[in-house]
Amino acid sequence: MVKQTDQLKALVIDLESMQNVDEENFAAQTDLRLKNGELKAVEDEINSCKRIYQQKEKYLAKVSDHSKDKEQIRQIDADKRVAQKSLIGHKDQARQADAGIRHRALLITLLEERIEIIGEAIRGDASPSASEESSNKETDHSPEIGRA
Repeated sequence: MVKQTDQLKALVIDLESMQNVDEENFAAQTDLRLKNGELKAVEDEINSCKRIYQQKEKYLAKVSDHSKDKEQIRQIDADKRVAQKSLIGHKDQARQADAGIRHRALLITLLEERIEIIGEAIRGDASPSASEESSNKETDHSPEIGRA
């Protein structure tokens, strides 16, 4: 009886320490919305780079005098490079943010599973014999070879 009381007290302490799961879930959802906004910005920059490239191609098709046109081509190339550098930065930020979101989602899932297990233990759904069998299986690492 004392052992069960101690176990229940430990489970209650664990349950109280996990009350911030909803806050973490909300933070992850907020991060996801922000990252979707960043993704849209990256897509806009990709489209911008495509437009600049198309302008350059059209311009090169119309070029007749190379001396005047070289300066304009340099300007278009400079604009293209600036757009590409900002696109690379956004891609890196989005990749890092996605990794962080996946990590938070994994932590939230693990905490939810743990809360469910604790809740079942508190309600008394888990039988003592089943927990003893699982603990025996965890501690028995001897091979089954040679047993009859």
